[in-house]
Amino acid sequence: MTHHPSAASLRLHGARLLFPPAATLLFLVLTEYIARGALSGDTFVQYIFPHAEAYLLAWGLLFLVWMAVDWLTRFAPLATLLSALLGCLPATVDFYTLQLRGEPFLPWDLMQVSEAAGVASAAGIHVQKSMVVSGVVVLALTVGSFFLYRGRQKLPWVQRLAGFAASTAATCALIFGVFLQPAVTQSLGILPDAWMQDRYYRYYGVITSFLTNLTNLEIDKPEDYSEEAINAILDDVEAGEKYTTSPAWPDSYAAQTPADEQVKQPTILYVMDESYWDVSELEQYGFQFDTDVSANLHALQQTSAYGRVYSPSFGGGTCDVEFEALTGYSVSYLPSGSKPYQQHVTKPMFALPSYLKTEGYQTAAVHCFWARYWSRDTAYPNLGLDDFISLEKMHGVQKVRRHYWTTGLVTDDSMADQIIGQYEKMKASSDEPVFLHAVTMQNHTNYNKDNYPDDQRVKVLEHPAGMKASTVGEGDGDVIDPDAVAAIDSAEQEIAS
Repeated sequence: MTHHPSAASLRLHGARLLFPPAATLLFLVLTEYIARGALSGDTFVQYIFPHAEAYLLAWGLLFLVWMAVDWLTRFAPLATLLSALLGCLPATVDFYTLQLRGEPFLPWDLMQVSEAAGVASAAGIHVQKSMVVSGVVVLALTVGSFFLYRGRQKLPWVQRLAGFAASTAATCALIFGVFLQPAVTQSLGILPDAWMQDRYYRYYGVITSFLTNLTNLEIDKPEDYSEEAINAILDDVEAGEKYTTSPAWPDSYAAQTPADEQVKQPTILYVMDESYWDVSELEQYGFQFDTDVSANLHALQQTSAYGRVYSPSFGGGTCDVEFEALTGYSVSYLPSGSKPYQQHVTKPMFALPSYLKTEGYQTAAVHCFWARYWSRDTAYPNLGLDDFISLEKMHGVQKVRRHYWTTGLVTDDSMADQIIGQYEKMKASSDEPVFLHAVTMQNHTNYNKDNYPDDQRVKVLEHPAGMKASTVGEGDGDVIDPDAVAAIDSAEQEIAS
């Protein structure tokens, strides 16, 4: 006698078959919902649908993980929860890193997990609606899977291991054969965008962007690079004679003072002013301000040697700038988007501070934020900086800009006091010359009415046509207009060139 399954049994079987792809697809949507803070029709039209291949790959990964865990454990709630966490946890971290530094969650950020909570707290980061909603949905699906798969037929271990092996093999093939193969991903339309990683994540999603960035962890050896090649360059006396070491500025100390009277080991105070640039350079492009934007700088330029430099970083990545300034190495030779302090300054290396130590200098650094941020507490000693005065060691400092940073940011006045105090301490303790590297923080925030009183903000009197009122400070908006960013960026590039 033949037994036919009932309609209820067929529906249950169908629901069990549909649950893994449907649940993991929803987890993918929640991943992007968390990372972006919101989802709208424009999000799907502008970013997701045009790059569907990237999201299908991410969906496939979540689905295969669900299948592998389920085959191994035969416990659907665990498979459901783990596949959800695989997407939602990185998305949560991505949301916070974007808020804090303007860059998404990158593979090398895993080396800074210990400091993430402290930084988020200092910056006033709170749980978002998207995270709460996603948590409720994940919990509901996890509980639902328990009841849906309760009482299903048990399978022998051989069959379960075979299913687990097949799912795991497919997962590895997807990761190593697709995500980690630039030629394959680019053929699918997933094009690298190292210059703007935040845009890359908007286009291709958290999961695909994170995994494809793993290919940037390995540094390729430059062509014809070797110790012998470097020594050949150093030994080329004829080439060296083409360059002069004489002072380029006729009124400089070196030009005005005879060589035998010059101080051989001068005090060196090396100050990097966070997010500062001479905005008055925009005047040549049609801007006019109600006051001299950089009066102190312009006064110093009348009596000092000065020049221009082009920053390797925009909108985040302070350690990139520090690394280039302290070592002379270019971050362009590092994997795209990586941060040198975390990935590459992992042992003592040649740098300006370490060289000056060989010349008899005592060295120190002063930075008015947490020591572990950008891994400065481990990177600085490897660069030859023997002492590090960070925010933890500062007392009685004045703080401002509490609108976006709940604990505030140390003012430049207080920072100057810290620099002077450290210099005096070093001079009192030793007759050796001083090298002091300092990095400020006051300007690490938006320039708007929330952080600067009206009488402290510069007014724009004239500007190029087409700029929005909020961009030039005539509206109530807090966010810098994208058109203005593009205009300023273009102007900066022209200035640099």
